[in-house]
Amino acid sequence: MSSTIKVNNIQNLAGDDSGIDLSTNDQIILKTANTTALTIDSSQNATFASKLATTNLGTGAVLQVVNVQDGAVATTTGTVSYDDTIMQNNEGGEFMTLAITPTSATNKLKIDVCFNGSANTGNKITTVGLFQDTTADALAEASVFVSATNCPHNVNFTHFMTAGTTSATTFKVRGGNDTSSTLTMNGQNGSRKYGGVFASSITITEIAV
Repeated sequence: MSSTIKVNNIQNLAGDDSGIDLSTNDQIILKTANTTALTIDSSQNATFASKLATTNLGTGAVLQVVNVQDGAVATTTGTVSYDDTIMQNNEGGEFMTLAITPTSATNKLKIDVCFNGSANTGNKITTVGLFQDTTADALAEASVFVSATNCPHNVNFTHFMTAGTTSATTFKVRGGNDTSSTLTMNGQNGSRKYGGVFASSITITEIAV
C-alpha cells in the first residue's frame, strides 16, 4: 500500500525559511533563507540563481572563455628577425589584445591565436608572436613563408600555460615580416578584404586543475 503526502512547502526547523517550495504546479523551487537558489520547471530545466562555484568543478572543467575577433584592417612596417632569438615586444607591430582575470593562479590557460594577413612584397617570412603584459619575450610564436606578393596567408598557433595570477592580465599579438615591407592584417596591401569576416582572433580558455 502506498501513500501520498501533499504539501506546498517543506522547511527546516531553524525558522530561516530554507526549504522546498512546491506551491506552483509543475515546478520545484529550492530556497535558502527564503531566497530562491534553484528552480526546476516541468521540462526538468534547472535554473540557478547564481553561477556554480568554480572551486567545486573537477579537473579539466572549462571555467571561462574570453575572445576577441577583429575583422578590421591593420598594418605595420615593423620587422621581426627570422633567427634563433625570441621575438621581442618592440619587434613588428601590435594587432590585437585580450585581457582575462583567472579564477585561480594554478589553473591552466589555453590561448588560441588566429592571424590572417598578407605581405606587400614577395619572398617574405611573416612571424606572429604572443606576449603577456609588459614582458619583453614572446610566450610563443609561429611563422609562414610567402613567395607571392600580396598573397593572403594564415598563421595559427596554441599556447598552453599556468595562469600564475588571479589579477587581470593582458595578452597581446604582434606580427611583422622579416625584412622591410608592409604586413596587412585581414586584408591586402593596406585594404580590407571580405567585408570584415576575414577576421583574426585570440581565444583564451581557463581550465581547472
